[in-house]
Amino acid sequence: AQRQLQAEIQHVMGGERRQFELQVRSPAGEVRFLDACCQPLFNPDGQVFQILAEGRDITARKRLETKVMASELQFRLALDWADIATWRWSPGQEIFCSESGSRLLGQPPFASLPYATWRGYLHPDDLAWVEQRLQDAIETGTDYRAEYRIIWPDGSIHWLSASGTGIYDEAGNLVYKATARNFNPLMAMAGKITIAEVEELVPAGTLDPNHIHTPGIYVHRIFQGQRYEKRIEQRTLRQG
Repeated sequence: AQRQLQAEIQHVMGGERRQFELQVRSPAGEVRFLDACCQPLFNPDGQVFQILAEGRDITARKRLETKVMASELQFRLALDWADIATWRWSPGQEIFCSESGSRLLGQPPFASLPYATWRGYLHPDDLAWVEQRLQDAIETGTDYRAEYRIIWPDGSIHWLSASGTGIYDEAGNLVYKATARNFNPLMAMAGKITIAEVEELVPAGTLDPNHIHTPGIYVHRIFQGQRYEKRIEQRTLRQG
């Protein structure tokens, strides 16, 4: 660890910004993992006179990654045997799915696909109501469930059953659903103290950093809501 740190410092002293993971040992002898970032500061002559460093403990994430890697093959075999695929999607982003996902869609192997491409696989008669059900789940914070038809490249029709739910992590990083993104990110950053009530908590490091809407640095308290109602607004028109 010391040799790695010295090598990184040499790069920073040469004017480079460096971000790296570092394995250290606590006074109690426990191995911990840090995500470190070092930024050089320059004087008027263009020389590095100081290094600005920051770091965060990612031990929980690394342990989770180790567990996932250890069981990945077993999990993949189970998915293939049961004809099940896992998927992850944030509005405005591509859809990421397990290897079996491409097979269920009748497509060559892929790691992700644009939402518009997935949309094109749906049977035309199912498209409107499937998208409406997805939008309803996003706006109301409820689980998404739908059974619909997929058209394979050879023209054959196959039925799929899909479900999903929104997730948040214990570090305070938040992902909002659809219209919840209108004001929540701005209010969370503007408040002196931000308290977030979430539907689901996941271990820190689970969320893809590219899909986080409010970083945990703006969230001071976070808790998982219990037994709260999810009302759906309904438009009522007066009959004349």
